[in-house]
Amino acid sequence: MAGPPNFVFRLLNLTDQQKEQIKAFHEKAMADSKQYFDQLKPIRESLHALTQSAAFDEGAARNLINNENVLNTELNLIRLKTENATYNVLTAEQKAKLAELRKNMESHKPGQGRRPSR
Repeated sequence: MAGPPNFVFRLLNLTDQQKEQIKAFHEKAMADSKQYFDQLKPIRESLHALTQSAAFDEGAARNLINNENVLNTELNLIRLKTENATYNVLTAEQKAKLAELRKNMESHKPGQGRRPSR
């Protein structure tokens, strides 16, 4: 699941209760996601097989891609619900600290701040 990396949570000084709640959210998300990951595997295998076939079947590829997109949408919804539930167990102070940490992480992404080549 995306969301703040674990080290960010350590910086928020979570209570034991918050840690347990967040752990439960993530465990539920993993359980809920399993069925979609299981369904994605054969789709991805079929897409891979299409790239190696003698003739490309665009109709089959479109169908597989559409099915993959539906499953990825469900996985994204699970991730977003988990992030929302996690965010909503934070105190106002922790939310402010998280916003500050995210802003700092955004400004230090790899590839930013490099000098232009001459």
